[in-house]
Amino acid sequence: MTPEEKNHILDIIQDSITDLLKDEDGILFAGGGGYEDFLDDIYEFIEDYHPEVSWIRNGVSKIVISYNDIPNYVIKVPFKGRYNDDETELFMDASYDKPYANINAWDYCEAEANCYHDAKEYYDLGDMFAKTEYLGKIEDIPIYISEKITTLMSDTRVRNSSEHTEKIAESLRDKYEIDWGFREGGGLSAFIDCYGEKRVEELVSFLEEYDVSDLHEGNIGYDLYGNVKIVDYSGWYD
Repeated sequence: MTPEEKNHILDIIQDSITDLLKDEDGILFAGGGGYEDFLDDIYEFIEDYHPEVSWIRNGVSKIVISYNDIPNYVIKVPFKGRYNDDETELFMDASYDKPYANINAWDYCEAEANCYHDAKEYYDLGDMFAKTEYLGKIEDIPIYISEKITTLMSDTRVRNSSEHTEKIAESLRDKYEIDWGFREGGGLSAFIDCYGEKRVEELVSFLEEYDVSDLHEGNIGYDLYGNVKIVDYSGWYD
């Protein structure tokens, strides 16, 4: 993505992200789970007052926003941490046990972008991940952009799985330390069907080396062309 394209997208999202971050300590320290009602109220406000926003969701480490005028991407905003006894506490392990080191130890979006960079540049595996990259800063908070995946695996059935595929999957399960959700939830078989045994063995070797975890079916999906990809691959270590 060119600098001009990034600046255009920053112009589209500027007002809504600024409103989202007005209560920075409130919103950015609601990570780690347990603040669903608080976050839902903020999301409802943003969706009501910013028609350019299609939807907002979050996991434990980041907020994900879809915009009507950016149909092929989602915007990701990292949580900084959580509340602990009414005090804010930064996440510290976003790049825990990784070959790379984050600039911000709390930033799981940065970890995801670093992981994608290495997968693409050093291992030729970028096509198996929904691309995530740094977009810029708003209110001094790093903002990221990621390829939009149209259908999560949790919303569909594994496509074209076969007995032969399952035999290959079983051999890889025996050979590598594979995230439980990926190996047992259908993700491994889906990748074999899409990319073949050789490339998927390269993928699971990379996932083991980079300690990529939390690969449940909500973090895997299909793109517009029917290719299965990993959507959220920062893992969770805090």
